[in-house]
This record gives sequence, C-alpha cells and structure tokens, in this order.
Amino acid sequence: MDARERVDAIIHAYLDEIEQVKKDSGLSGLFGFGKAPKNDPANDRFLGGMKNEIGFIASEQLSSKELCEVLKTIYTAQDTRQDFVYYVLIAVHGETMPLIAGLAPEDAAILLKMYETRFPRNQRLPVQDLLIGELRRQAGVPGKQERGLFSWHKRDQERRNTKDGQS
Repeated sequence: MDARERVDAIIHAYLDEIEQVKKDSGLSGLFGFGKAPKNDPANDRFLGGMKNEIGFIASEQLSSKELCEVLKTIYTAQDTRQDFVYYVLIAVHGETMPLIAGLAPEDAAILLKMYETRFPRNQRLPVQDLLIGELRRQAGVPGKQERGLFSWHKRDQERRNTKDGQS
C-alpha cells in the first residue's frame, strides 16, 4: 500500500466512523445533554493517526509527484462546510506543511492553484493562509501585495528608502 492509499484509508475510516457516531447519537448532545459527535474521541484518534502518518511520509523518500498526490488526497478529502468534520479535516492541512518542502516548484504551483480555487480567500482559516504562503514559496510565486489600513505607510517608507539610496 503506497502513501496516498494509506492516507485515503485513514480519511475514509474516519468519515465512516463519524457517520456511525452521528447515527448512533440521534438527538444526544442536544441542549448540552448527552454526547455530541463533535466531542467523540474518534476526532482525536483521526488527528493523531494523520499526524503520525504525515510524519512517516516525511521520513520516506517520496518523489515530488507522489507527495503531490498525497497532498491532493488530503486537501480534497471533503467538500461540505456544514459541520465539524470539515474543520477537523482542515486542521490536518496544517500538519502537511513539512511535506511541502519536498515538492518540485511545478508541483507546488499545481497544488497552489488547486488550493486557492477550492478554498476562496473569504472562507479560509488562518492555517490555510499559512499553507498557501508555504506553497507560494515552494512554487516561487511572489505573494500578493499587502493591503490594509497601514499599507500606504509601508509603501511610502519603501519609496523614501529607494530615493535615499539613489540620491
């Protein structure tokens, strides 16, 4: 079983386990009584299992193409943004950052484009912005120009510094 298949098996086992937990819980957890599926130990087991598997993959000498396939499997695990499972799967994205260093620039660029398309900027969590930054660095793509309340000040400083250096 290769790395992508192992990751896929862990993800599908987790999704199946959570589906069963949701079915078994019924209205449990409603109004704070009982046990809600989002508090089930399956979530922690999944995160721990993925962290271990990602650590193992990092120690293997995989090619850039193989790493790209593993990361695509992780990043495209599930589309629904309706429940806690989405956020658990996104939490795993942060654990993949050490793997990005093993990507060739062209593979990092492919993943970057896929990731930015799949997760629009206005719906991203901070860990996803960090991940996109890592993919940009690995792909050799410059970051977007900083915008914000004080960005005019930084641009002004840069202009002054270049004028001082030229004069």
